[in-house]
Amino acid sequence: MKLVLISIGRLPWYRKGAPLFFFYTPRIGLPSLAAVTPPEWDVTILDGVQLEAVDFEEKVDLVGFSILTPFAPDSYRAAARFRERGVPVVMGGVHPSLMPEEAALHADAVVVGEGETVWPVVLRDVSRGALKPLYGGTPVDPTTLPMPRTDLIAGGEYCVANGLQLVRGCPFGAHCRFCTVPRVFGNRYRVVPVADAVERIRSLAAHGVAAGVNLSACCGLNYTAYIVRFAAAVTPLGIEWSGAALLQRLNDARLLRKLAAAGCRRVYTESAVPSLRKDPVLYRVYLDTVRKIQDSGMDVSYNFTVGFDEDTAEVYDEVESFIDTAALDRKTCAVQIFAPWPGTEEARRLEQEGRILDRDWSHYDNTRVVFRPRNMSVAELNRLNR
Repeated sequence: MKLVLISIGRLPWYRKGAPLFFFYTPRIGLPSLAAVTPPEWDVTILDGVQLEAVDFEEKVDLVGFSILTPFAPDSYRAAARFRERGVPVVMGGVHPSLMPEEAALHADAVVVGEGETVWPVVLRDVSRGALKPLYGGTPVDPTTLPMPRTDLIAGGEYCVANGLQLVRGCPFGAHCRFCTVPRVFGNRYRVVPVADAVERIRSLAAHGVAAGVNLSACCGLNYTAYIVRFAAAVTPLGIEWSGAALLQRLNDARLLRKLAAAGCRRVYTESAVPSLRKDPVLYRVYLDTVRKIQDSGMDVSYNFTVGFDEDTAEVYDEVESFIDTAALDRKTCAVQIFAPWPGTEEARRLEQEGRILDRDWSHYDNTRVVFRPRNMSVAELNRLNR
């Protein structure tokens, strides 16, 4: 039986030539599903493609979509094309998990949450002609999962074509108002054991594949107990890798030196714009942490988020000031406009306050203003597009 797994679109920061491309590996969700797909299914993965790249005439028995909010409209259009031919469609990923009722209008079945444990059940039901409209995925134990089938992804432009996701979940969700990770993947860390991670890296190397260690799932560098063990284990391998972190929880010079010695070359972070005006104490913590990272021999890549309620029209100038003061490399820094992704607490708050201006999900790509800011005009926040 023929199965096609599709993710439409790519966020602008992760396109080739964009400042954060260095951190882009294939989305891990579809390769993870492929890894638990029974062998009687012939699987193809289309990762990060545009709508026009999908072959709607291909003979296929099932299509699965993994959907981020900005790509929901195109994914719904693609699903309709398959369903018109009688091909069943299953949807999962962040957007369907947060908006299952909406996704159900465009699919034969919706998977909410992590899909690996329930995916074989979905395929069994498809084979029996008994597909259910809703499946609830549960947080998986990474120790039980096979290696994701990134080898099934054909072509595409990636920094590293075979990334490894070693950390899931995040306990710091209350501090990240624009983040969906705790809502979908839970508020505690779950990890691939260090010994298994090393074996996966060695396995890829044995097959001539460059392994990109992806600790970007959410603030993996902040899981100190795990990252220290991981660093010690990979130091003899001589690989280069990157990780994501909340800066205020990475202010440890000794830890940073260990990470650098183990091959970590860059720390990626997202946050509201550090500002002496808004919070001078936190500003100094961020600045001190950046300097400690740089002193250890690693680079910092910063994705500044503008548009929070405390921001004023000076926020873009504050970005420029922090980049200059911290001596950040502008080529690995980006600015994104806050997007209240549906289903999150922040989106519900803005909805209750009557501040949502635009409900076209394709505009929720962090490059456009879709809500009314509190302390500046829409035009002032939209300075990114001038």
